[in-house]
Amino acid sequence: MSDENRIDWGVEETAPRGVTIKLQEIHMDESHEVEIVEMKNTKQGYIVCTVNAPTLNGDTLWLKGSYGLQNGAISLMRLVNSDLPSDYEGKSFMVGKVPSEQSSSGYRYEWGLVVV
Repeated sequence: MSDENRIDWGVEETAPRGVTIKLQEIHMDESHEVEIVEMKNTKQGYIVCTVNAPTLNGDTLWLKGSYGLQNGAISLMRLVNSDLPSDYEGKSFMVGKVPSEQSSSGYRYEWGLVVV
C-alpha cells in the first residue's frame, strides 16, 4: 500500500467517552459480530473505533494504544487489505479468540468479514 493511499483516520482531539470493549474477556473459540461505525486517530496516534457489538459490553474498541497495535488489528488490516476508511466503516466483522502458541498470552484475535 502506497503512502498516498494511507488511511486518513481523521483526528480525534480526545478519546471517545464510550465504554471500552475488552476482547480479552471473551471465551476461547467464541466469536462476536462487530460493526465498525467510525474509526478515528487520537492526537497521540492511537486508533479507536466506535462500534455496534450487541453481544459484547461496550461501544468503543481500541486497535492501537500506548503499547502499539492490539485487539487483532493486524488480522483485521490484513483481512480488509485496504487503507480506505470506507472499507472498514459501516462493515460488520466477526472477531474471535483462538489459541496461539506463538503469543505469550496463549491466544490471538482472528477477524473475519460478515457476508450478507
